[in-house]
Amino acid sequence: SGGCGPQWDVLVRDRARSQPRVSGFLSDTRADRRLAFCPCSGFVAWRLHCLVATTSGAETILLCVMAQVEGPACDAVVSTSSPSSPLEGPWDTCPGAQGLTAAPHQIAGHLFSHGKVGSLVCDSGFFYKPLQAGPREERERGLYEAVKASAEADSDEEEATTTSSFLLRDLSGFVPAFYGVLEMGGITYMKLEDVCKRYDRPCLIDVKIGYQTWCPRETEEHISRRIVKDRQTTTKTLGFKVCGMQVYDPQADTYWRATKSWCKALDAASVQRALARFCDHPSQNVGSSDICLGLVSRLQDLERWSEAQRLYHFYSASVLVVYEGSASAPEDLNLNLKLIDFAHAHPAITRDDNFVSGLASLRATVQGVVGEG
Repeated sequence: SGGCGPQWDVLVRDRARSQPRVSGFLSDTRADRRLAFCPCSGFVAWRLHCLVATTSGAETILLCVMAQVEGPACDAVVSTSSPSSPLEGPWDTCPGAQGLTAAPHQIAGHLFSHGKVGSLVCDSGFFYKPLQAGPREERERGLYEAVKASAEADSDEEEATTTSSFLLRDLSGFVPAFYGVLEMGGITYMKLEDVCKRYDRPCLIDVKIGYQTWCPRETEEHISRRIVKDRQTTTKTLGFKVCGMQVYDPQADTYWRATKSWCKALDAASVQRALARFCDHPSQNVGSSDICLGLVSRLQDLERWSEAQRLYHFYSASVLVVYEGSASAPEDLNLNLKLIDFAHAHPAITRDDNFVSGLASLRATVQGVVGEG
């Protein structure tokens, strides 16, 4: 299309090739517009989602994400460079925000490729997650703010000596660092730590925890919907379900990423094979047991915290696990686990049996992977 806004180079990387190829240029300045084009011979029917924000009087495309509808398997890469001037206004909290782009390693949740407003990252190592309006925003934002306040409280303050404060402070080690909220393009985002920033080739898995993903205090309509969805996955039978997964393939220098339908089709037997695939590191010097045992240890730490706390019931929360796909030795894995997604984290005064039992089930399943290895 002709120069109505900033242009973005569109690159297509074939799985059989290591170098991307420039296939065309697109520009647009209208929010939520979907465009279709044929980037190159053999690649057809792509859907493009553009998110637009206005900053300092200049309209700037923040994001272009493509999802393949049909055609051969390939990766789409969209450059983050734009001829516009450095962003100001709401972007001054993120130095170098001109590098803002779609979170390249987001594997679950609201994704631009599914026609929804997804998460963003910037060059400075921050992750911007859009908040859902209403009570869900209040719960997620409130939990992060409570954890942040407890972690920053002075140790000799009376507030910092309560059991709940100690538990919240311990929880800070399991959740991404929180840096507040900001408005971008009419959307409220949480500014979080980009957990993948320190990794060269991050391998990730997102696992939703619990035998039920709904709070009894929700509406009857919401509960009915969630019950149906829970029964369609391993949530009801195993107490957890895989929502997304990405593993690195060094031979092609690309990633294998699970689709939503692939994750939904997993059953009790195939989910263990999926976990085994995640723990199968591409390096011959790193065994699957190195990853499994590290993951089991982190799950046990989170279990101990969950068994002690009476602050929240975590419905529909996930654990996000990441390790270095380019590691050449076990000590380079840098395996990490973060607890995420708190839109349905409700205040509580009792033990969160649903969450604790789901964690225990996941840990036992991972231990089974080690046993089979």
